[in-house]
Amino acid sequence: MPQLRNDAKRFFIYFRMTSNCFDEILNFINEDIRKETTHFRVPIPPPERLAIALRFFATGDSYKTIGHSYRVGFTTVGQIVIEVCEAIIKHMGPIYMPEPTEEI
Repeated sequence: MPQLRNDAKRFFIYFRMTSNCFDEILNFINEDIRKETTHFRVPIPPPERLAIALRFFATGDSYKTIGHSYRVGFTTVGQIVIEVCEAIIKHMGPIYMPEPTEEI
């Protein structure tokens, strides 16, 4: 992903959004998708977690294909997609999809 950041056109093709949009989403959900480092593992950082989910949204590829691309487990990809979706809905839903009213 760091190489994609240097090429705005390829970044847009890969994620279907600009790097500024990516950063804006990351700022909204960063804390919700961050995991703690433990004695047993180093967690996948939030930018990579968001990238994995966005790649799934952009392509519809299988968890298996995305797992191979990012060198993570297939189950991990599924968990990341769910966690990122929940975080986006939690933080961005009220802003961009407010509850409907009867007002016209």
